[in-house]
Amino acid sequence: VITSEKANSLKPNKEIFEFALEVTGAKTSESIMIGDNIDADIKGAMNAGMDTVFVNHLNIETDVEPTYIVHHLKELEEIF
Repeated sequence: VITSEKANSLKPNKEIFEFALEVTGAKTSESIMIGDNIDADIKGAMNAGMDTVFVNHLNIETDVEPTYIVHHLKELEEIF
């Protein structure tokens, strides 16, 4: 579990994502952020250079361009 307290950073700062990658031994190129908050989750992961999936439950419009957009978690099966 990665927390802002352990990472000493908050989303959307890239440091919390970098901390998560470091702790897990994952690479940015092999990781993806799945989130429903465009500012904290999607912009944050993009700041860290990660691919993103925006779970747009509310069908909001945004000028941010995540790697993927889904409206229901079931749609993740089509991506992965």
